[in-house]
Amino acid sequence: ERDWGITVKYLKTARKRIKNYKVIDTEIIYGLCRTNQLGEVEDFLTQENEADVGDVGERCFDEEMWVAARLLLTLAENWPLLAVVLIHLQEYQEAVRIAKRANRVKTWRQVCFGCAEAHEFRLARQCGLHVIIETSELMEVIDFYQGHGFFQELIDLMDQGLTHDKAHQAMFTETAVLYTKYRQGGLMDFVKMWWQRVNIPKVIRACEMAYLWAEVVFLYVQYQEFDNAALSMMDHSPDAWNNGDFMDLMTKTGSLEVMYKAVKFYLKEVPHSLVDLLMILAPRCEATRVIPILQYADGKELGPLGFLPMCKPYLRRVQEANVPEINQALNEVLVAEENVDELNESVDNFNNFNQSELAVRLEKHKLIDMRQIAMRLYYRTGKFEYAIELAKKDKLWKEAINAAAASEDPELIEQLAVFFLDKRMQEGFTATLYTCYEHFPIDVAMELAWTRGKVNHFMPFMIQAFEEVGKRLMRLQDERREEREREAEAKQAIEEDINDDPSVLLFGLSAPQMQTAPMLTYPGATPSGFMNVQGGHVPQIGWTNSAGQPMDATMYSTFGAGPSTEQMSMASQQAYATQTAYATVTQIL
Repeated sequence: ERDWGITVKYLKTARKRIKNYKVIDTEIIYGLCRTNQLGEVEDFLTQENEADVGDVGERCFDEEMWVAARLLLTLAENWPLLAVVLIHLQEYQEAVRIAKRANRVKTWRQVCFGCAEAHEFRLARQCGLHVIIETSELMEVIDFYQGHGFFQELIDLMDQGLTHDKAHQAMFTETAVLYTKYRQGGLMDFVKMWWQRVNIPKVIRACEMAYLWAEVVFLYVQYQEFDNAALSMMDHSPDAWNNGDFMDLMTKTGSLEVMYKAVKFYLKEVPHSLVDLLMILAPRCEATRVIPILQYADGKELGPLGFLPMCKPYLRRVQEANVPEINQALNEVLVAEENVDELNESVDNFNNFNQSELAVRLEKHKLIDMRQIAMRLYYRTGKFEYAIELAKKDKLWKEAINAAAASEDPELIEQLAVFFLDKRMQEGFTATLYTCYEHFPIDVAMELAWTRGKVNHFMPFMIQAFEEVGKRLMRLQDERREEREREAEAKQAIEEDINDDPSVLLFGLSAPQMQTAPMLTYPGATPSGFMNVQGGHVPQIGWTNSAGQPMDATMYSTFGAGPSTEQMSMASQQAYATQTAYATVTQIL
């Protein structure tokens, strides 16, 4: 290595003889720095010189002569390098001050890292705020802090930077990711505050890797991924499920499969809230798919109906659609509960189910009220014989008579009447005749009453029959009279129309009028309604009586003296005047 002490003496001697002071002065200062004679450097610089102080300062910086570099870089006002020199000299506060004067991202980063390595986190945070607002520099800062294990300090730096005017989406997103790794307890509050500024899909992936399912559900909801939110809540129910939030999700989800999975989830884990869920899903999902899920869930333990009895309010609501599967499921529940009133209401208002199957099932039920429902179902399905026989077994005579009347079958009615007579139940015979009056032949009823000596019990039926016959005769008589009046009014209207028609005066009656009105014609007229005269055809004018027969032709003549006006009707007078005028015109011509 060079002996810089001798070199400096030589350069000072040569400076007196060589005019290129710049090179010599620069090397003199550099040599003094190498010999650590900083006092002489200051004295030399106070004298007239042409040394390149900045160049010497950079050379000292490169060779890590920090004290000399500080002096020279200060004189050269090279703030970026000076800030780094101060970091090496552990003058952190001064380094931050110089970094402000430099105001370069690279300088801020170097000072930030230097302060952080020295555990001067407050000063590092001041510098780091100027770095993280640059998107390209953000990840380098994060990697540095994480590499040195400064996790909480990094989060504090990022949190403080979020309030900066130049805060960008990457800052919010990366801060959320850091929370998932190093401060999980505060993540929910963070995402609730800043979810609009973060990249939600990226944060969701980070939360999934950290098993933070409640935050995952929240972010899915804010991202309007309601199906995924519901699935995450069901898949990770110990951490993410909340009954109120889940019910709200079910009003927004659009996937039917998610809804059916929700039903299964509640069956397994939250059965006490199952009805509330079903009420929410009722307008949107198909009840025909829900019912099998409810029926066959844990069927061995709960019986063949499964959870259906517990979900009866839901079945009552969806029954409005009158779907066979729904009606059948609800009816089975009501039969199992022996709820006669609700079963009556169900079969009466919603008849779209296999009524014969239910009737067969209820036919042997221990409750007579249930067997009565079976009777009604039998005669509603047209199986009146079964209904009547079932009513006879239970001695429900009124139901038997009603079933016979509903059948409208004279043979069944006669069999029921004979049954009552055989059992000496005259009142039942009378009630059958009265109720089945419209379908019971009178002669058969009379024969049964006469042969069995029950004429007195037949009398109400006979009185009703005579009354009905009398009413029918009176009705026919009234209809016949009204018909004759309508015909007379129609004829009168036709005659009035002809009398009011002015064309009859000029041309006589038209062909349709001659067919429907009293004709004016001469005896022996042609079928066409005209008579032949010289020069053309003249309408045949004459009078016919009401029977359509020609009247005496000697009473009138076209060219002779006609009948008096007192002998003519108005139509006849008009026709006669027309004929006379026509004949006069013909004679003149």
